[in-house]
Amino acid sequence: MSSHARALSWGVCLGLLVVAITAVPGRADDEGKAAKITVKVVDVKDLTLTVNGKPTKGSGTERVFQTPPLTIKPKEKFSYTFQAKWMPNNYETYTRTRKVYVKPGDALTVDLTVHDPKTDSIFIRWVPTPKEFVDAMMKLGNVGKDDVVYDLGCGDGRVVISAVSKYGAKRGVGIDLDQEKVDESKEAAKKAKVDDKVEFRKGDVMKVADLDKATVVCIYLSDGLNEQLWPILQKNCKPGTRIVTHRFLMGKHKPEKSVKVSSNELGFDYEEEVHLWTVKGDKKDDDKDDEAKKKKEADDKKKKDEAKKKKEDDDKKKKEDDDKKGKDKDDKGKEAAKKTFDDAQKGLKTADDARAKADKAVADAEKAEKAEADPEKKKALTAALDEARKKAAIAKTAADAARKKVDDAKKKLDDAKE
Repeated sequence: MSSHARALSWGVCLGLLVVAITAVPGRADDEGKAAKITVKVVDVKDLTLTVNGKPTKGSGTERVFQTPPLTIKPKEKFSYTFQAKWMPNNYETYTRTRKVYVKPGDALTVDLTVHDPKTDSIFIRWVPTPKEFVDAMMKLGNVGKDDVVYDLGCGDGRVVISAVSKYGAKRGVGIDLDQEKVDESKEAAKKAKVDDKVEFRKGDVMKVADLDKATVVCIYLSDGLNEQLWPILQKNCKPGTRIVTHRFLMGKHKPEKSVKVSSNELGFDYEEEVHLWTVKGDKKDDDKDDEAKKKKEADDKKKKDEAKKKKEDDDKKKKEDDDKKGKDKDDKGKEAAKKTFDDAQKGLKTADDARAKADKAVADAEKAEKAEADPEKKKALTAALDEARKKAAIAKTAADAARKKVDDAKKKLDDAKE
């Protein structure tokens, strides 16, 4: 499984896609205005987005880019290239690129969530195929003396070399994007003394022009690349050509046969399957299936986007309703706290007045008791003084309690205002 060999260089080699956009046309009164570009990206972790090769900040599935002020000049176009890159797993790196042209004052959207097989690039980390798997692929493909074996993403060339040297294939061809791997494969073929029967060349596995010469095609790529290769193989390979893959399937197309294989060549116990398909003579049904699949994917995406938009609208409305309810509740809480505070202040005034009245009664009783000389009358005045003092103590306790109520009500009112 070759790193560069498994990478599809569509975005780089085929050129950048100029996406169809709906924009506000630039006008004379837009002269010197910036353009606003909203970029939609897939919802994955650690996605990076660059604009004209420069990294951008930000996160989320929609990111807004604003150009510098643009000035209209004859025959001059302003272009911006957006590139998103992410890893859905530890062996694939996806790159999706779009190029757009803008005018002063434009407002447009670039959708990088939509897969485009003509421009998307997938880079695969290289992993060697254990010899047990090479043998299993040769046997499953029934490789023999009349076969021409192609390995798409040949890596170090072991599959092609084994096909010729061990299984007697008439010829072998390996294609890889990594020139170092191509050179390594050529040296390995010389050591195995089969360099006159094998060919290794640098190339894109999606653009192999002579697939019609293959009788067996071996692949160790990924589920995503295999699925994209399927229509190419069906179109360019002769009927009867055997397609043999290590581990990964070919999209929705079920293999005719699968065999479990195990190995510890890589330093750990590894068990997977190798799979077999045969190219049929009539490709019309497959073409129809591909069209139906694309339509279903588009319909599913539309439904998903509509469901997402509805959820966002519902969430927004719920938040607005909750905020309104919360505000109403806060307002009622403030009103209740204010009323409690006002009532407490009134209670305190009443208690303070009662206490002041009781204190005055004590003072008057003390004065009368002190001025009375008659023992019998003085005795009665002393009893009245004691009673007045008891009432004053009760009045003080009531005033203290009323003051505490005011303090508590004030704290609750302050909390309600925050």
